[in-house]
Amino acid sequence: MKTKIMIVALAASLSLAGCAPPGEQNTWGMGNKQTAGAVTGGVLGGLVGHQIGGGRGKSWTTGIGAVLGALAGSQIGKQMDEQDLAYHRQTWDRAYSAPINDTITWNNPDNGHHGSITPIREGRNASTGGTCREYKQSIFIGGQAQTAVGTACQNSDGTWTMVN
Repeated sequence: MKTKIMIVALAASLSLAGCAPPGEQNTWGMGNKQTAGAVTGGVLGGLVGHQIGGGRGKSWTTGIGAVLGALAGSQIGKQMDEQDLAYHRQTWDRAYSAPINDTITWNNPDNGHHGSITPIREGRNASTGGTCREYKQSIFIGGQAQTAVGTACQNSDGTWTMVN
């Protein structure tokens, strides 16, 4: 059942996105950053909705979370520029090895966009034995905050992969 719900959430978020070469609009009139934001927001919103819902309502909260997350993520992605994304990626690289509960921040002085990533818990992946960390992330664009919680696990080659 959980797999079906996650597939529905992913499908809902992907249905809002289309493909476009860099700098062009996709079939929905959204640029690549906006599309990526919509997909990411939809998946994260679906996960949050799935956690909040219970019983028969879990499917509805997952779907609503996916749609609301896609809308919010779309707006954040639309407004983030390449420089914001570079700052954000650098922050992730530092957050992977930061002590638990240490907040790593980024700030784009050109436009005032900023954000933070905080590792909040660490454990082991039961199937691989590798290190996994739960993170809280906040991004502020135009005075509006978008916050999400997710988990990343370290691969055998030392790289990290977001797992939810």
